[in-house]
Amino acid sequence: MKKNLLFIAFILITSFTFSQNVISKWNFKSILPDSIENGENLKLLSDNDFMQINEDGSFYYQITKENLIADGTWKLTKNNLSLHYKAPKDTIRNYRITTNEKSLVLNENGIDYT
Repeated sequence: MKKNLLFIAFILITSFTFSQNVISKWNFKSILPDSIENGENLKLLSDNDFMQINEDGSFYYQITKENLIADGTWKLTKNNLSLHYKAPKDTIRNYRITTNEKSLVLNENGIDYT
């Protein structure tokens, strides 16, 4: 019984800690095919472009030069982030994520959003 409780506590703490690493304001650095380390971005980025992932389960991002603004809700399952968009259109997109203290990389269909 104690082992089961410890295991459940470990899983909850691990999930909570990982979620906390995703919750932040992230500035866009690049949007590139994952096979290219340096190259021309697939979207025009400015220094003010960002993605905000909120603790309440909402997200918002903007890419100014592309006139792109999006918002909706998010769900994290292990290393998969699902974004449920309200705008610009109602859709769901799924990303494989990697993160550390300074960066978040979302990968969808071979494209890295850093």
